[in-house]
Amino acid sequence: MVGGKQNRIINTTLVILARTSVKVPVSCIQAGRWQHQRAYFDSTGSVFRARSRAVQKATVSASVRENGGFRSDQRAVWNEVSASLDELGVRSDTSDFQEGRERVAHRLEGFVDAIRPAENQIGSIFIDAQGILGMEILGTPALFSQVCDKITGSFAFEVLSAPALNGTSIETIKLWWEKILGSQVTGHDSPGAGVDIRVRAEDRIGSGLFWNGVVVHFSCFPDVRTEDNRPYESE
Repeated sequence: MVGGKQNRIINTTLVILARTSVKVPVSCIQAGRWQHQRAYFDSTGSVFRARSRAVQKATVSASVRENGGFRSDQRAVWNEVSASLDELGVRSDTSDFQEGRERVAHRLEGFVDAIRPAENQIGSIFIDAQGILGMEILGTPALFSQVCDKITGSFAFEVLSAPALNGTSIETIKLWWEKILGSQVTGHDSPGAGVDIRVRAEDRIGSGLFWNGVVVHFSCFPDVRTEDNRPYESE
């Protein structure tokens, strides 16, 4: 979400019904700006990198389980933004992740243009030479088609400097997915409509939203947090 007093990301998947009011839980991804540049928000094609989303998701999941809230560890999110900007060689006066994204937008577009949704596709699992990067599923092919470009751009961040992938085993991907299916899943009251779902597994971070008999969105990542920043505490 670009605009307002600072650029932000939403902390969980929401379904907001017509004529209802929802307090949307967000995290700041622009630590150095605290004033309005414009009163409204839009997405302007923005994406947050997959690795950072995994860190954010882990801290939100901890908050959900501990107290039913959907707060992230803001410090951890800012640390992720700072690390990404350093990695991309971008100096931002307001520590704005958007400036980093713009630096590599043309490279991300190469992946986005190359990966188009197939007929009836509802999700993707992404993998590089080091292993599985994560997965994203939407409730219908139409929903997936609408957000496929943003999903691809998010995961493309992780392979900008990665070695070429010469092939992979479908069995590796099946085993990863089967482990998710075998994991404990907990349900929680969503700020909007439906049930917020959280995967409880030692080595992966997953969450989504179940509404009207359908999993409308689910994403899952390897737990990329390091020993240096475990555990995250909600602020």
